[in-house]
Amino acid sequence: MTRAQYRFVKWKLAPDTEPDAAPITHRLGCDVCCDDARERGCEPQDGLHSSPAVEAFSAAQEWVFQHVREFPDHYSYTETITRPWRATPT
Repeated sequence: MTRAQYRFVKWKLAPDTEPDAAPITHRLGCDVCCDDARERGCEPQDGLHSSPAVEAFSAAQEWVFQHVREFPDHYSYTETITRPWRATPT
């Protein structure tokens, strides 16, 4: 019978700032889009009524300005930020 040895390690979770880390991206989605909006021509992109995921917030913001020009009653949006994280033993 072999004996097992266990080494308990604490872990730390922090934003991934390594050079090869995925970029932080922003996506702004329309909170108003619904079936009624689709009938009037507001079609989802990638199944979502939102900007593409982009690194520059200004690019997502531009999508909002274009969307609100086409649909003036769509004035409520939600931002989704994707940030890479890394777990490391301490």
